[in-house]
Amino acid sequence: MRGSLCLLLTGLLAISMLSIPPVRAAPPSDEGVHVVQPGETLSSIAMKYGITVEALMRANGIVDPNRIYVGQQLTIPDTDSEAMVATDIYHIVQLGESLYTIAARYGLSAEALAQANGISDPHLIYVGQRLRIAEGSPTVARSHVVQQGETLAGIALQHGVRISGLARANGLRNPNLIYVGQRLSVPVDEFQAAARPAPPASKLIEIDISDQRMTVWENGQVKWQWVCSTGEPSRPTQVGRFGVMSKIPTAYSSYYGLQMPFWLGVYWAGGSENGIHALPISASGRMLWAGLLGRRVSYGCIILDTANARALYNWADMGTPVDIHY
Repeated sequence: MRGSLCLLLTGLLAISMLSIPPVRAAPPSDEGVHVVQPGETLSSIAMKYGITVEALMRANGIVDPNRIYVGQQLTIPDTDSEAMVATDIYHIVQLGESLYTIAARYGLSAEALAQANGISDPHLIYVGQRLRIAEGSPTVARSHVVQQGETLAGIALQHGVRISGLARANGLRNPNLIYVGQRLSVPVDEFQAAARPAPPASKLIEIDISDQRMTVWENGQVKWQWVCSTGEPSRPTQVGRFGVMSKIPTAYSSYYGLQMPFWLGVYWAGGSENGIHALPISASGRMLWAGLLGRRVSYGCIILDTANARALYNWADMGTPVDIHY
């Protein structure tokens, strides 16, 4: 009886093994096809192949770029092909995104994206909003392979884009950390391309209003990156290319009754200057906007933490270029 039971169990085990399909590994990524791996996003995959997210979405019929899954096979479009069929592409706004960061992700200007969606105020978008990214003519991707001795500032100048835009398009937290052979995705931005940046000066102060961040450059390398605050929507900070035109240890605004330590004047706003300075101090000795850096809260000036404002004041020379942009 025991022998019969053993034979029966052995037979059932053999049958069950025959019925289990073999486990197959994900197919390898060959030329023209990419298999999505854990942790990858559509943006990181597009960067890897030197194409735009828009082109990758179009080639795979993807409507929402945030919905891809591990093991999904993506067709990689030929970057040499300039004739690509254009279809409507949409982006669902996520928490923390702005019109400017979304536009940079797809190689567009914020102005073009706002116009395509009938948005009059680029600051008024909301989580879950559906934005039309592409309609009509396609965008041909651009890429750049880093060569020996190149810097991000030099590459940005070569392609006519802003340094911060190039860093953001490639997810570079530290713009100094690029390497030979790295393929960079160059954002196609007609607004930036039309405003070709000047050659990198030995010193440059760059303020990105969309990110509320200041980047300080020295000899083409990032010296400091700080969170800052620019003008509130009703009193916005002016965009453009300026230069430090005054340095005052502690400036005073009689209109607002504020002391502004480590003042660097940047441009004229009516009959007074707007500039860069530390957190202002009221007549009662209260420090304004402490804890609010990173938000648009000022009366038009660019506000820094006191320690950072002191360092910038001591470093900047009269005439140091200041580039303020979205």
